[in-house]
Amino acid sequence: MVDGQCRRFGFPIVRRRGPIPYAICQPRLISRRFDSEQARKWLRYCQDHHQGPCLSKPSVVTDLCLIDCRSRTVVEAPADAEYVALSYCWGQPSILSPGWFQWTASVPSVTNQPTTTGKEGHGILQSLPKNVPAVISDAMLVTISMGYSYLWVDRYCIDQNSLTKHTQISQMDTIYQRAELTIIAAAGEDPSYGIPGVGLRHRRQQLTCSAGDLDFWSTMTHPHRALQTSAWFKRAWTFQEGLLSRRRLIFTDDQAYYECASMNCLESMDSDLDSLHTEDKTKFMECLRSGFFGNNNQFTTGGFGEVLQTPTGNLGLLRQMIEIFTDRDMTYDADSLNAFVGVLRRFEKSPTTTRSIWGLPLLCPVGNDGADISKEADASFMSSLAWSHETKLNDAHELVHPRRRDGFPSWSWCGWAGSIQHMQLPPNSLLKSITLEDSSGALLTPSAYLAHVGPTQGPELKPLALWITGIVIPPSAFSITLKKTETGTDREMCIWGFAKAYASLSVGAWDREDVEESLMKGESRQCVCLGDCD
Repeated sequence: MVDGQCRRFGFPIVRRRGPIPYAICQPRLISRRFDSEQARKWLRYCQDHHQGPCLSKPSVVTDLCLIDCRSRTVVEAPADAEYVALSYCWGQPSILSPGWFQWTASVPSVTNQPTTTGKEGHGILQSLPKNVPAVISDAMLVTISMGYSYLWVDRYCIDQNSLTKHTQISQMDTIYQRAELTIIAAAGEDPSYGIPGVGLRHRRQQLTCSAGDLDFWSTMTHPHRALQTSAWFKRAWTFQEGLLSRRRLIFTDDQAYYECASMNCLESMDSDLDSLHTEDKTKFMECLRSGFFGNNNQFTTGGFGEVLQTPTGNLGLLRQMIEIFTDRDMTYDADSLNAFVGVLRRFEKSPTTTRSIWGLPLLCPVGNDGADISKEADASFMSSLAWSHETKLNDAHELVHPRRRDGFPSWSWCGWAGSIQHMQLPPNSLLKSITLEDSSGALLTPSAYLAHVGPTQGPELKPLALWITGIVIPPSAFSITLKKTETGTDREMCIWGFAKAYASLSVGAWDREDVEESLMKGESRQCVCLGDCD
């Protein structure tokens, strides 16, 4: 309880005035304005000492456009340009502020700014509107204060009407990984809110008082809690933006918070970074707090870490990320896979390659002789099919039913709106065969399908249909037994009288009693047995 209150309101601080003895960490008063000098120290320390994920850059992004923050123009990215990326909430799509514009190839944009035709015929806006949304103008100020000139913002740097839009979306992992820093605007619910402490909006007042020679104040809301309760955290697109970034500078209503793969720092605490790091200064000591996105080898909201070196760890981590992602809000159903494709690409590029078919992951290990181990690939795809809808309650404490998304298969999580969960233990396959139908009508096993389409198709492979041959379980195989518990009796559903069964239906009956009743009535539904967990 105490820990929860401290995360919500901050730690109470009492300090006697006078010289402060040396301390590894000590609380500090937060300015109402962003302290860029402190943030630059965090960034420089990472650039000078950290290794691995903090420093590694992926290949160059094709057709990259950037905002030149000093000239306020959108330009084609210079070769090897260092840039900052912005992650923020788009807000309601039906409400466009005067600062938004539409790309055009040959006619002036809606803001009456001149355009030119760039490579591939897509429009390049030469000048930004005079009044851009607050979050954009504030991010430009942060970019300059951090020592950079270029900023990448999706709404300005991706032509929403061009054929290259899909190419840019498929490079989201590379765009955010190549950024020297990602600004995360975690305060407010739309672009008009801005970044507190940077532009016109001030930060929340840090309450202080004094008594005699004692000063009292609060460390303010813990940044992890501020992030987790923010509108930014609830949006689907921002999941991969925060996760794929190497370094993040996060702005809440109270303060700035820095997190990379090796350390995390906040304005309300003044820390001796050398003392908090290992002897070689490459990362925080493992006894210290984990970052919000995961470091110190701890999984929080989706850090990659060393688990990417093992096939089973790879597969399990990706499934965890899918579960987190499906619990987020999405405006357009068509983005169900696009908003996650950067994460899929990241896993595809890992040492133990994990590919996906309609978002369902499968291992693609390579044997010593270079041949694909097809059996393991097919088995991992079958286990990825064993997902189920997660029971959730809305604000009115009513069960939230999953909603079908058009354009996606019903057997994939991307075909449904609503959070999902995977089996804790992957089942042993009891299927006789599992095949995918390609555009020519040919039926191929998952591993053969991947070999057929080749490695250049990207992670979002989309066969026309899934064909399964296996055991079909009729409704008559289900039964209900009463089991004694400490509080009375509980109903337990079984298959063939001994195997426990848990039902989570996509359509029709939803809560447990309705599902049981529909099965007992012999309604026209059948179950395909994917496997068992012995």
